[in-house]
Amino acid sequence: LGLIESNQFRWGPAEKELKRAIEINPNYTDALLWYSLLLLGRGQFDESLVVIRKAEQIDPLSAIIVVNVAQRLNTMGQHAAALAEAKRGFDLDPGNVSSYLQIALAYEGLGELDMAAASYKRGADIPGPPGFREVFLIRSNVILGNRAEATRLAQLLEKRAASREVSFSCAGWGYSAIGDRNKSIELLNRAFEAREPLLRNQFRSPLMRELWGDPRYAALLRRLQQGVED
Repeated sequence: LGLIESNQFRWGPAEKELKRAIEINPNYTDALLWYSLLLLGRGQFDESLVVIRKAEQIDPLSAIIVVNVAQRLNTMGQHAAALAEAKRGFDLDPGNVSSYLQIALAYEGLGELDMAAASYKRGADIPGPPGFREVFLIRSNVILGNRAEATRLAQLLEKRAASREVSFSCAGWGYSAIGDRNKSIELLNRAFEAREPLLRNQFRSPLMRELWGDPRYAALLRRLQQGVED
């Protein structure tokens, strides 16, 4: 119930249910993971990290939880620590596409762009959610200076999002990577209206570092933090 509410950005009801689940079973790592994501969507980074760290202590061999720790650290700008966690997540499960993403974002944050591009390219070959492959290739092509190809892929994502083959979030990330803020923010606002959990899961992610400082992006984040009541 808590996850369903959180996926609809209804933070109040979601928090009530998830806290109840954790009260019933404090070692239920799924509930801790989902509560951490709720806190992330609210912009409560420190609290989100504390909760996901608790899940990691309970199940240190869960690649999903370890990579979520890396994601929180990347979002908070702690890229060296994020890289270490993401690499550990990769070692636990080389087939988890999210580990490649967090490794690449950490390298970007550390200024090691060649390593970032290589990680994105490797991640593009790993099965993942629809649109992730294109996002990875867009970011790697931008880093390597292949802007024409990156733009082509971003436009492809936009077309696929229009027919709901991929999320608006992925299309927005693609346009962010090529520096088209107008298109990116337009698509991310559509992601909000569609209640895409990916938007919550990547709250202020370095995936959208190109949007940081844009007041329209800040307004979108405020809407997400406030949640919805419908």
